[in-house]
Amino acid sequence: MTPYLRPKGHPLVYGHRGARGVLPENTLESFRYLHQIGAPAVEIDVQNAAGRVPVVVHDPHVPMQIARDGAGRWLEGPGPKVHDLSLAEVQAYDVGRLNPGHPYGARYPDQQPLDGARIPTLEAVLDWLGGTDMILNIEIKSDPTRVDLGDPPEVLVEDVVADIAAQGVGGRVVVSSFDWRVLSVLKAAAPEIARG
Repeated sequence: MTPYLRPKGHPLVYGHRGARGVLPENTLESFRYLHQIGAPAVEIDVQNAAGRVPVVVHDPHVPMQIARDGAGRWLEGPGPKVHDLSLAEVQAYDVGRLNPGHPYGARYPDQQPLDGARIPTLEAVLDWLGGTDMILNIEIKSDPTRVDLGDPPEVLVEDVVADIAAQGVGGRVVVSSFDWRVLSVLKAAAPEIARG
């Protein structure tokens, strides 16, 4: 493991989903804010949209607690599966504020809205990362009990590793997952990438 990813003598503090208590979660605006305030690391959530495009969003369905459709209406329930949507369809949702009618919104009363914020691609986040000195934890979202929710681990790992390699930031990335299959595939496919 790269020594840079495990500094000696102090814990490494990550912004979880960016700075979601301050700005909309898993957005480039939130990640930029963390960099501006001097945070050393950020954690994001990644899964594939249709066509094997890694996008940065936590839930397997477009999340009703943060997403509005093109007409500005809050979703009335979990939205469509991210995996079933093209990148253009995923990015048609505005994720720039919390749904005031959802209990999740009450958890972050100080979050500043940023109307027009979109779900970014992993490629865009890695491109941004390259201009910083931050460390990135990419949590690959995968559920071994619900194979209908997304691509299999082999596909997810291949696509994430390809984006990391294309941006040349592998030394500042940790890939994590609660699905052990993802970590096993990653170890075999790209043992040089730190796992968590």
